[in-house]
Amino acid sequence: MLLAETNDIAQGNRLNILEISSRSDIGGGPEQLFKIVINLKNSFNFYCACPDQQPYFNKIVEEGVQIFELPCRKFNILTFFKLLNWTNMNGIHVVHSHGRGAGIYARLLKLFNRRLKVLHNFHGIHIRKYSFSLVVERRLKALTDKFVFVSKSEQELAVENGLANSSQSVLIENGININNKMCSERAMPKESELFDKRIPGNSFVIGMLSRFDRIKNIPFAIRVLSDYLKSHGDVFLVIGGDGEERGKIERAVEKYNLEDKVLLLGFVHDIQAFFTLINLFLNVSLGEAFGLSTVEAMKYGKPVVASNVYGNIDVVDDNKTGLLFPLSKPVLLVKGIEALKNDQTLYDRLSINARNSVEKRFDQRRMLNETRELYLSLA
Repeated sequence: MLLAETNDIAQGNRLNILEISSRSDIGGGPEQLFKIVINLKNSFNFYCACPDQQPYFNKIVEEGVQIFELPCRKFNILTFFKLLNWTNMNGIHVVHSHGRGAGIYARLLKLFNRRLKVLHNFHGIHIRKYSFSLVVERRLKALTDKFVFVSKSEQELAVENGLANSSQSVLIENGININNKMCSERAMPKESELFDKRIPGNSFVIGMLSRFDRIKNIPFAIRVLSDYLKSHGDVFLVIGGDGEERGKIERAVEKYNLEDKVLLLGFVHDIQAFFTLINLFLNVSLGEAFGLSTVEAMKYGKPVVASNVYGNIDVVDDNKTGLLFPLSKPVLLVKGIEALKNDQTLYDRLSINARNSVEKRFDQRRMLNETRELYLSLA
């Protein structure tokens, strides 16, 4: 940053910060970007670069933030040079990228404008060893001022694979709004109506809520639970979300003849009501940067059964705030669900501990304060 710019900031002119994401549909990266923009906009001048996807593109526009439209999850060289010009015209000081695709745009901006400070969030590390993507990420490391991680295990994985340096890494655990009160009645008409039509009263409902992509591993859950669901007339699986893997999920439901036992809700607008309607939350991901839906479930006192993978192990304390199982032993997934269904003492203990853990560790105000301080440190 030039001395004149530094003096301007010291005299009270605010930092111009560009938040970049190669997605603006449902997911932890777009949601965190939006939280930062709406909660810190009184401290900084925000600009955004993201695709025209719902729900976050329109939400950002409604906040009066200037947006540069990017192609969805695809790098385009012409778009990049237009973004570079737009960034220079708006006097951007800091670029904060969310996700791998956005990180390519952000780091290349610095290649052409060395005054920029670049922060990068991976929001999940799903790069295969010896792949071209791994080589690219290692090269881009030199163009990154700070790596921001939302969980300790994600940070360790990045450093271990040479994607980040320990000295340039910052851990800012993600957070949620913990002040929402429990929903006392069914408040989402569409989803509630589907529940009433498809699920008998007094049923035990297993819930899943995520973007439908390969990493979330949802067909695995359907396969593993197929026999259990068929043999227990009072147990149902309800899955909220949408995405590119929807077709595979629908085919898995059909393959195992679970049309009467698995309910696909589509995009859930009222997650508070969703968690009111379920009894237990299931996460079978291959890896999580953080797992916002898991933390939301814990906030509403829903016991969690989760795969023992990076990200989940930062959120769930096994047998204290939830139950972890190795993906290589799916029978333990079923045993965990069965234990929580039949042991009310275990259910209540995990429920109370989960809620208390969220209140102590995952308040988004802490996350926002740490992000604000990080931005200011770059001035």
